[in-house]
Amino acid sequence: MKAKGVGEHSRHSIEAPIFYGVVCSDSPTEVEGGFRSGLDPSGELETISTVQLCSQFLSTHSPLRSSKKSPFTSVTNNLKHAIYSAFSDFHDEVDVAILLIRPGKLNPGGYIECNYLRFQCGLPRDTNFDAEVLVWREIPAESILCRWNRLQIQHSGLLSTIDNYESELPHSFGKMLVDVLGMNPNHIQTKQVFLFLLLRKYKTGPTEDLQTIYDSPDFGLKVGDFDDFLYDAARRSWTDQMLVHVPMNYPRRADAVNLLNDPLCPTIKVQLTNSYSASVEVVVCPTFKSWWMSREESGEMEWEQYRKTDVPDQGFRKWLKDAMNTIRLLGQRSR
Repeated sequence: MKAKGVGEHSRHSIEAPIFYGVVCSDSPTEVEGGFRSGLDPSGELETISTVQLCSQFLSTHSPLRSSKKSPFTSVTNNLKHAIYSAFSDFHDEVDVAILLIRPGKLNPGGYIECNYLRFQCGLPRDTNFDAEVLVWREIPAESILCRWNRLQIQHSGLLSTIDNYESELPHSFGKMLVDVLGMNPNHIQTKQVFLFLLLRKYKTGPTEDLQTIYDSPDFGLKVGDFDDFLYDAARRSWTDQMLVHVPMNYPRRADAVNLLNDPLCPTIKVQLTNSYSASVEVVVCPTFKSWWMSREESGEMEWEQYRKTDVPDQGFRKWLKDAMNTIRLLGQRSR
């Protein structure tokens, strides 16, 4: 049941980025499963001036964290950057974790590239912020895909494999991401993280064409092996959920019920459970093809949601655009 290669389906299914946010006990504030910036400004956006953004927040900002409270929460679109920050910048902090965030679930217009904002505010571009994104005010609970605490990451083997793919097989990556780090095998983002790690082996230069890599037979085989693992993991999950109801849903006859409740008949119980498990796989579990297509289509939806939130005419981005236009207009009048 090998999966189709990446190039045989719309790449939009894996193009919506994942944001990674590093949090600890000291920042930011956790509210109803989501996170709010250290400084939650009262009122509307207009209460924060562009001068404040530049002098109070951006000028004191350091990669993925700030020395002062600000209305932003820092995230990155680079997994390696987030891992480095969690184990280096946050080395002395406690309860450190990496949040995996779906940008399509953030508030529309509520995030912006850090260097772009610096440029708009008259500050020089800084390469330390190239992969950094600033999220305005809050990260809603529904946008958080999963949370990896630092201990989980250490035990998962991710630290050793992120720079050395050669030692790992797709099956090992599947166990690491699903069984240890708790990613959902049905989510397109699980495949995205795997592709990020896999591409570190194949991509030798910044200008190399990704489609050429995606179309290579060896790359396709590894992606297929990984998808096979995810499908098996998803199927086990569906079956396990249904088996919770075995005692009341499967046995219909009185003697079967008695056998299930009889501690002297464990063999009969196992046989009935296995029989029920097999019927669940036939009736409930989708085929590999339908599962694969459903997951890819969910990735397409993620892409569309991302495009709708990454817009200049809503939220913080609209405010910034209007503020910059006002400043330019005042500058022209003063000449």
